[in-house]
Amino acid sequence: MREELDRMVQEYNLIDRTIDSFWLSYDDYLTDEITREESKEVGLTDRSSVS
Repeated sequence: MREELDRMVQEYNLIDRTIDSFWLSYDDYLTDEITREESKEVGLTDRSSVS
């Protein structure tokens, strides 16, 4: 079972796709009309504000 999951992760590039999707969502959060002010209030201003 573990080998099959590892193969699928590699085959579909799931780690990189997950990270890319995170950054797209994060960028949307920073710029969306509804969440833009909230992100500034909690100190999230750009990608470098994530540690």
